[in-house]
Amino acid sequence: MIGFATPSGSKSCDTGEGFEGGDALDNCNWLHHSLKIDRLWRPGLSETDLYKQGVSCGPVAFAALARLHWQAALLFFPDLTQRPWINRTSMERALRTIGYDYTRDPCRWPSVGLCLLHFTGPWTRRGYPAAVLQYTHWIAVQEDYVFDVNWNGWLPRQNWEEVVLEELLAHKFMADGWIVMTSYEVERALEFSMSTALPIAITTQQEGIEGSDCPI
Repeated sequence: MIGFATPSGSKSCDTGEGFEGGDALDNCNWLHHSLKIDRLWRPGLSETDLYKQGVSCGPVAFAALARLHWQAALLFFPDLTQRPWINRTSMERALRTIGYDYTRDPCRWPSVGLCLLHFTGPWTRRGYPAAVLQYTHWIAVQEDYVFDVNWNGWLPRQNWEEVVLEELLAHKFMADGWIVMTSYEVERALEFSMSTALPIAITTQQEGIEGSDCPI
């Protein structure tokens, strides 16, 4: 999981004491973001869960958006028993099952919702769907903030791009950039409790909904 140092809370944003030059504004901005991030939902994913159980980005991004524990979110993706990744068909089914209204857009960044990113490279220009799928990544978005499973939390979008996204790109051989492949703007953001969501998810699994063969 990617690590990131945050400023000390012992310095004063009201007076600027302990800061030099422009550091006061930067650190106070970070404090402002930290207060907002503290109010955003985290799916309860530990480092052990992330590394030892191989939890993928799709269900965790869905959990962050839907305010679910990550294990409850897995129940909305019965296809995981057949494949470890989440395509758009599976994500749309999960959104409908939990009761979200959404608008799908091919390239627009959502204000509240989910993004399927694509890491661009030679495979993009060749247009092979199977190859394209290997270089995708799900994140959740809440206005100015991004939830990424690799950070296991929320970050301001700028910090996410500079720290998490750059690190991901550095580990993708021959990747030269990224684009929003598909976004889902949530229009009716219901807040589900665990007790509400679990019966819905269990019913979904029992019905044995089969996923599409389409990889993306």
